Amino acid sequence: MLKRLVELDSLRGIAALCVVLFHFTYGYQKFISHFEIPALLTFRFGFYGVYLFFVLSGFVIYYSITNIRSGKEFIIKRAIRLYPTYWICLITTFIFVYSINNLPESFSVSYKQAFIGLTMLQQLFYTPPIDKSYWTLVPEFFFYFCVFLLIITRTEKNILIIGLIWLLFSFIHEHIYHIKYFGLILNLKYAPFFYAGIIFYHIMAGSTKKGFLYFQLFLCFSLSVSIFNDPLKDGIAVLVIYLLFLLFITKNLGFLNYRPLIFLGQISYAWYLLHQSIGYVIMKLMQDYIDSIFLIFFPIAITLGLATIITFYAERPVMKYLKKKLLSSNASEPKISTLP
Repeated sequence: MLKRLVELDSLRGIAALCVVLFHFTYGYQKFISHFEIPALLTFRFGFYGVYLFFVLSGFVIYYSITNIRSGKEFIIKRAIRLYPTYWICLITTFIFVYSINNLPESFSVSYKQAFIGLTMLQQLFYTPPIDKSYWTLVPEFFFYFCVFLLIITRTEKNILIIGLIWLLFSFIHEHIYHIKYFGLILNLKYAPFFYAGIIFYHIMAGSTKKGFLYFQLFLCFSLSVSIFNDPLKDGIAVLVIYLLFLLFITKNLGFLNYRPLIFLGQISYAWYLLHQSIGYVIMKLMQDYIDSIFLIFFPIAITLGLATIITFYAERPVMKYLKKKLLSSNASEPKISTLP
């Protein structure tokens, strides 16, 4: 059984909170409707929480595959982790938004969106997701696909060489020639974030190739920053993510292990999937009555409540049942989730 890494729960809680605050302050004002909130309280840099999730996924997946015996087992475990909670949250969001009348066109959802969205790959069908936050699940999905290829070809132990090639293709894809479908399937745009997590894992695992690893980490950092528009601002944000991981792998991140953060980390997948569309609808309905920063407390409370119920009364029982049915009794699952 793999050791539980509580600090990663805390990091996931921070990442989820950052994304939620970004959407309910800066995102809502910019894309939906203005409301009275001081500029200093708009959490406009919270979207970097998404990229923290990507680095977390890279780390945790490589931490967990030491306990994986086959490509089939990997696929089953990832499917159990991704889809049941995703389907529950998608259906909940669809019913909530669809059932409320007189909403602006930007909130509209359709049965077609919901049906195609069940695949989690609506982007491939040029269909808008039920909740715009779902876009991050596509890079996650194809990262898992890349790891699956490594497992079935038994090349996962050569990741430090394969990773360099991955970064090279990422650079070509972003700065020389855009490789449309190949780039999506091999997750080239976000490869530096996921691969950085893998590098952090190898550093923590005590690899003797420390110099080589830190060189690759520098390449990941440089390529990560290059996909943004502001090298200084974005570089500082990515550097903060890296520093958090360096503190973690050197066992200096224990100061973040507070129960509220750990709790947010535990429910973060469901909260992430539920918060944006449902939250925006709640804010739009209540804005005529509350036009201040206090407006965000209602969508936070309601989506937190929904996420808690889904996590503890649907996600966990369903995962437990499916593991029992689909996996052998001696197959164990890492205790840290790889998703929001």
